[in-house]
Amino acid sequence: MTRHPTTKDKVVLYDQLQNTFDDLKVGVFTVDSHRKLTSFNRTAEQLTGYTEKEVLGGRFNSKCTT
Repeated sequence: MTRHPTTKDKVVLYDQLQNTFDDLKVGVFTVDSHRKLTSFNRTAEQLTGYTEKEVLGGRFNSKCTT
């Protein structure tokens, strides 16, 4: 019988994934179907000069232009 993950298991996995995402040496961000920024890692912060808090929920075009 397969054990289903508990809430604690899910929290631990989420934390591990978040740490991996933040520690990547490339700038990574995600957007939703409305082009709103939903995540922004530390390297993206360093490359753009924006903090995650400043950009989350904002539109991709308004913050990340070339």
